[in-house]
Amino acid sequence: MATVGGVDTPGAVTLVVVDAEQRPLLVADAASERAAANGASEDLRGRCRATGSGAPYGLLVSPETIRIFNGAGPEPLISLATSEVLASYHSAWHLWRHTPRYLITLVEAWLSDLAWGWRGESVPGAASLEAIGLAAKLRQAAPSHVHPDEHGGLRP
Repeated sequence: MATVGGVDTPGAVTLVVVDAEQRPLLVADAASERAAANGASEDLRGRCRATGSGAPYGLLVSPETIRIFNGAGPEPLISLATSEVLASYHSAWHLWRHTPRYLITLVEAWLSDLAWGWRGESVPGAASLEAIGLAAKLRQAAPSHVHPDEHGGLRP
């Protein structure tokens, strides 16, 4: 089991990406667009600080926008249209209700693809993540993904 310390995530669907040494690289949360505009990014930054030794990146996904933050910064480093990035990971994207669990599942597939290059073609949003240095860090980290359990511990 991979653990990188306690995370308090009441009501949130969170994904933590850790590197081969179990250091947090990225904390991802899903939120509604309204929540994303009204404080969800502050909650995410708090989780970035509270996860292990601190995650340098935070990712907030809503049905409309994927925002990637410096773990401590208030403004996103980049924003991407969620449908442009995640629709290629589920052929019936337009038919599904975009729940937090669904969004995090697709973000996990996307981040895995960026890290491991499973798709033979270009990965949506890769150029933007390259520009902020995150894509290279994902590839170098040989990451595993963990989810907080009901007690705040992290599990693969």
